[in-house]
Amino acid sequence: MISVLIVNYFSHALTVRAVSSVLAEDAAAQVIVVDNSHDSSEADNLRGALTVRAKLVIATQNLGFGRACNLALEQATGDWILLLNPDAYLLPGCLQQLQHTLRQDARIGAVSPVAQWDEAGYFLLPPGQMQTPAWECLLAIGHSFPPLGAWLSKRFKSFSMKCLYARRPVRQSMLSGGHMLLRRSAIDVVGGLFDPAFFMYYEDVDLCRRLELAGFKLMLDPAARVVHQWRNDPVKLEHAARARALYMDKHFSAVSLAARLQRKFEHRTPPKTARFLDFGICTESPAFHLPQHEVGNWMLELSPDPLFIPAALHRGPVAPDHIPRPVWDLLGPARYWARVTHPGGQGSLFTWLIPEPESP
Repeated sequence: MISVLIVNYFSHALTVRAVSSVLAEDAAAQVIVVDNSHDSSEADNLRGALTVRAKLVIATQNLGFGRACNLALEQATGDWILLLNPDAYLLPGCLQQLQHTLRQDARIGAVSPVAQWDEAGYFLLPPGQMQTPAWECLLAIGHSFPPLGAWLSKRFKSFSMKCLYARRPVRQSMLSGGHMLLRRSAIDVVGGLFDPAFFMYYEDVDLCRRLELAGFKLMLDPAARVVHQWRNDPVKLEHAARARALYMDKHFSAVSLAARLQRKFEHRTPPKTARFLDFGICTESPAFHLPQHEVGNWMLELSPDPLFIPAALHRGPVAPDHIPRPVWDLLGPARYWARVTHPGGQGSLFTWLIPEPESP
C-alpha cells in the first residue's frame, strides 16, 4: 500500500486538488494531510473540502515542511511513501509508473516523475543537482569568469536534456521532495525521513545524500509526469540560505578549500557573461520576435540565473514568442534570463526585471 504525505500551509484549495489527483490514481491509497497553517479558518476549509478518505492532522504550530512530513509518517502504514507538495498534482498513470520503477530493483530507494511547470507541459522543471562545496565553488567562479561559466552552462543544459527527455529511468544524485516515491524500508535504513533540524528547504537534499551514502539508487522516470506549479518567490531566499548553511555544516568541512574559494568569489559582482537583450522592467511577458518561418528543434530556457543553472526547459518545432501566461503568473519579483537556441545552433539571449507589486 502507498501512504501519501501532504503538508498544507494556507493553500487548502491546492491541497484538495493534490489529494484528488492521488485518489484518482489509487482509491486505496492512504492520504495524510498535515495542516501547518495554525489557523482555525484554514483548518475549517480543509475539513469541509477534503474527502473522508484523507486523514487530516492539525499541527499545533508551524512545524516546517520536514517536521510536518515526519509527523505524517508516524501515522503512515504503507510500504511505499509518496511525498507530494500541495502545489503539485499527479497526471494520469504517474503513480502506477513510479511503482513499476521501484519494483524493478530493490536497490532503488526513491523515484521521482518529470515535473511539468504548467498543465500544458510547455515548460519542464529541471532535474535536481546535489549540492556540494565543490559544485557551489565552480558556480561562484563561473559567474566571474565567462569561459568557465559558459562551459558549466552547456554541461548543465546537456544534463537536463538527457534526464528530462530520456526514454527510460535515469539515475540521479538528487530528487525533489515535492514529488518523490520512497521505499519505507529505505527510510528506516537511513535513520528516518527528514532531519528535523531543517525547517524548510534542503531537507530533501540531506535525505538524498543519506540514501546515496547507504547504497540506494535515486531515479528520475520520464514516463511519469506531475504538474508542479512552483512559484519563484524571493521571500523564501532567507529560509533557503539558513537551510543551506545547516546542510553544509552537517555534511562538509567549513574550512575546505572549495568553501574558502567559494566565499572569495560568491560576493563579487559578476560581469556580463554574454550580450543579453534587456527588456527592462516588465509586468507582462516580453515578445522575443524570433523568425517564425524556421521550423526545427527550438529550445527555450528560463532561469533566475544568467548561467541558466538551473533552468526550466521548453522544446518545440517553432520559435517561442513569449512566456505563456500560466508560467508568467508564477514568476515573482526578480530578474530573469531567457535563452532561445535556434535550429542552426545560434542562441538569442534576453533578460528582464519583474518589479515588486504596487501597494494597494
